[in-house]
Amino acid sequence: DQMTAEAIEGRLIPLRQACSALRRVELDDDGVAHARHGRPIGPEFILNQGWREASTEESLALFAPDGEPIALGRRVNGGIRVVRGFAASAPDVLGR
Repeated sequence: DQMTAEAIEGRLIPLRQACSALRRVELDDDGVAHARHGRPIGPEFILNQGWREASTEESLALFAPDGEPIALGRRVNGGIRVVRGFAASAPDVLGR
């Protein structure tokens, strides 16, 4: 059965809200750059320490200093590996 665009949109959960169910990891600006490029993130780029207690199977929500969700990651060998990055937010573009 077909759903309307409005019905689909009504079921979407904002990314920030969806990430709230996961352990939150705050990155500094350099950590954000590493995450955006899929590079490993060392502890020197991580602002909070709660990630250290995460299991290696637990998904972590990686956030920029401004609160923007950046990626999902997993704890590995003293740092975090990016599992899935999110597109950078961009202002709405109007074209004519």
